[in-house]
Amino acid sequence: MKSFVVATLAAFVAGYRMEHEAHFMNFVASHGKVYRTVTEYKIRKMLWEEADKFIRTHNSQHESYILGHNQFSDWSHEEFKRLMGSESDGTFQYAHVGKFDTDHLPHAVDWSAKKAVSGIKDQNKCGADWAFAAIGAIESAYKINKGSLYSLSEQ
Repeated sequence: MKSFVVATLAAFVAGYRMEHEAHFMNFVASHGKVYRTVTEYKIRKMLWEEADKFIRTHNSQHESYILGHNQFSDWSHEEFKRLMGSESDGTFQYAHVGKFDTDHLPHAVDWSAKKAVSGIKDQNKCGADWAFAAIGAIESAYKINKGSLYSLSEQ
């Protein structure tokens, strides 16, 4: 009986590893990834696995949004920051603006369901993420106030 349990567990682990490997290979194929060495492959796979674990953990918590993989899932945080031209150390300071009356506000609003959010934009190597955020806010504010959603240029 003990050997049956061990064999079943070993088969489960092997099956999980094969499935996990298949997910990574699908990622590689869908994003046209090419790794030059076995070492690079192992590093990229490890980074992807860390991202996958983060995504699965987040999505299991049933938040108001879900995460998924993209073309950067096999990159380190430092590589991503370098590509996007980020010079931030990751700390933020917020100024105190004031107290708002939130008693009459709904608990949540799904602006995408109300079609008040434009599609996802890839800022590529542009380091002006602030421009993308500002334009997204302007697009949504215009839709909410005027009824039409336009995709505006960040330039």
